[in-house]
Amino acid sequence: MTGKNSLRHFWRKYRLSLLGVAVILGFIFLSGTFLSTQEQVHGKNPLETENKESSRIAVTGKNYTLNYKQEEEYKREQAKREEKIKQQPAEPIEEIKSETESGKKKTSSILSENSSQAQTGDKNSVGNGDKTEEGQGKPETGGGNEEGNGEGESGENTGGDEEVSKLPEIICSLTEGQVVSGGFLGFTVQATTYKKEPLSSFYVTVKVNGRKLYSSGTQHNVISYRTSQELQDGNNEISVTATDKEGNTATKNYHVTVKKEDAQIEGGTMRVKLQADVLGLGTIFDETVVFYEGENLPYVVDRAFKKAGIKYKYTGTFDYGFYLQRIYKPGITNGYKIPAPILQKLEEENCSWVGYETDSLGEKDFYYWSGWLYRLDGYFPDGLSTIPAEDGSEVELLFTLNNGAEYNGTWFSGNW
Repeated sequence: MTGKNSLRHFWRKYRLSLLGVAVILGFIFLSGTFLSTQEQVHGKNPLETENKESSRIAVTGKNYTLNYKQEEEYKREQAKREEKIKQQPAEPIEEIKSETESGKKKTSSILSENSSQAQTGDKNSVGNGDKTEEGQGKPETGGGNEEGNGEGESGENTGGDEEVSKLPEIICSLTEGQVVSGGFLGFTVQATTYKKEPLSSFYVTVKVNGRKLYSSGTQHNVISYRTSQELQDGNNEISVTATDKEGNTATKNYHVTVKKEDAQIEGGTMRVKLQADVLGLGTIFDETVVFYEGENLPYVVDRAFKKAGIKYKYTGTFDYGFYLQRIYKPGITNGYKIPAPILQKLEEENCSWVGYETDSLGEKDFYYWSGWLYRLDGYFPDGLSTIPAEDGSEVELLFTLNNGAEYNGTWFSGNW
């Protein structure tokens, strides 16, 4: 009895703890049983070992395998294709002769190689400075170089071979063996990709006797170049290289003979007018001057100023970025009177008055956006340096009070 009483006393005292231990042990037992059951169901990863039920023939590029039925169908399709190929007659191999063997060359051009002037237009652009597209550097494009000497070589897209047909096409006004009198040379370059897309001066490199020559500007995708300092008396080598964005590169080389002691050849005459009608001052000078072969407009303008006896200030150079900044003449602004229609437009747009000088006239006189611009044969092209001189043409140097709005149709459809 004593033993039974002790057991009952122990049970009453520790029954909650014993029940908790029993529950935990039961949970552990059930978990182990469940996990062992899962391992038996799934077994090992069938991809880790060879599976006899799966084909061992891999289909390239598809990242999957065929089952037995699919494999048999695949084999039958392959057998049909091979049989069909065997039944087709072999195509004859055509013999391709090189251009050297045939003695023929294919050439093509967009513009005449002897063209030295771009047409001008664009009535909505004003100013007399140049808009240039090239910088000091050039992007790395890669690709190999193909060189040709003069016309009809690899500088032009000849078709045929794929690599050759992708070369840029170069059209240059220079000719091989050209003779230059007077030590001054001007020429133009037009470059296009094999897709007939124009290449800007940024993708064209011109070197004269190994020294890089920067362009004077671009008009209608025709790039202008002028040089005197880089030329040497006698033989000179000029290279023109075009590289497109894909790295395709073509080069043309020219050899030019310079005779510095010879007189420059006259190219004709041009008329130059200096006008300040927006101030009621009318025409300041009207001169006709001679120009020489290869010259551009700044050389013509300079002769007109010297002939008229008027001094002027400019930025840039005659060959690159010429901009007429200011002219000097005693009492030039005396008696100015802005026409009423122009004065009304200036007031409507709240243009800023900045004052003026008595003995000179230039940019930021009277109003903030004032300055000199030019018109060539009735149109407003890009900068003066970009335009070659042309016989019979007329250059008007016009003073504006508001960035050309008086002339280009912004304010008036006709005369004010």
